[in-house]
Amino acid sequence: MIIKKNILKGILSLSLMASMTVTGGFMTSTGSLITPIECSANDITSHGGWNLQLDGYIHSDGVYAYTDEYVTGNGKKKEQTSLKKGTYVYAIIGYKSHGVTWYMCYSDSNFSQQKYYGWVDAKYITTSSSSNSRITSITPKKGEIDGNGVYGYTTDYVAYGGKKKTQHKVQDTWHITAKNKCSSYGITWYECWDSDDGDYYGWIDEDYLSFYSNNKVSTASITPKKGEVSGKGVYGYTTDYVVNGGKKKTQHKVENTWHITAKTQCVSYGITWYECWDSDDGDYYGWIDSKYLSFYSSSNTNSSTSKKTSVYKKGEVGGNGVYGYTTDYVMNGGSKKTQHKVEDNWHITAEYKYNSHGVTWYECWDSDDGDYYGWIDSKYLYFYN
Repeated sequence: MIIKKNILKGILSLSLMASMTVTGGFMTSTGSLITPIECSANDITSHGGWNLQLDGYIHSDGVYAYTDEYVTGNGKKKEQTSLKKGTYVYAIIGYKSHGVTWYMCYSDSNFSQQKYYGWVDAKYITTSSSSNSRITSITPKKGEIDGNGVYGYTTDYVAYGGKKKTQHKVQDTWHITAKNKCSSYGITWYECWDSDDGDYYGWIDEDYLSFYSNNKVSTASITPKKGEVSGKGVYGYTTDYVVNGGKKKTQHKVENTWHITAKTQCVSYGITWYECWDSDDGDYYGWIDSKYLSFYSSSNTNSSTSKKTSVYKKGEVGGNGVYGYTTDYVMNGGSKKTQHKVEDNWHITAEYKYNSHGVTWYECWDSDDGDYYGWIDSKYLYFYN
């Protein structure tokens, strides 16, 4: 740098050459070099400038770096470099002129690889000391949102100190994949995408993220358990999703009361899953959330301790839409299958009683013509005696 006397103005002004050496420095009016590292604060401030060693990012569009002649001399206002939002800058000297605080900026902190940008208005620079550290790429981590009223924020806000602006609202338990990390505003942020459909959520505070310990979970074979689906709009999911942490993908839609046999169990995404097959025809349904399954107790299978009891009771059906069910379903834990539909007030004779599926059943015949109705739930029967 060269400090030259402005004879007309009678003051010193600081003029910096674009061909500045690696060390850089101020030249006194007598021609002696003072580098920023060697000179004292008094040496620098006596010439209107001060030493800096900081990095940052341009946080707005349409920003320019200006020439030495304009900022430190009496030259005409002239743009030297156009800088895009997000451009990294390394500032080594600060200076005030034209009512602006300027930073002398380069493209890199390594002087042997740097490009000189010129002087940038400090208000357009977010520095690591004032806001955040640089964005760090990480090995993708899978997890889910842990909380309500959570938002992902823009890169401009989190990484570059721009206006606080949300990118996307996210819901509790949504599945995310984090690919980048950044610290700013005293918060550790992760840049997140939806693990299922790839939607971009922006930067989310780590306090609202729950990462899985690893992407693949262990499974456990179990003694086959019979039961049925309990709920509407239920799906079985793929092994790749449930066990391997892959994309969320359905295997098969299942309907309420469908009969299932579960053979394998695992826990992932905070859910206990069972790998299920259709008990009647063997169709594969995939992994079903346990909260949508109702397993039969031991009394619903051939190993049942419940006994078929002989009775003889006459009565009638008390209700509409009532069915008698097969012996295979009621006593053997087989497929849920109707034997006969019966109507309100029809006369029945019950000859046997049995408990299964949490129900007390009576095996019934028509009292008038002897038709066989199968096993009817006792709550739909009214006995005379």
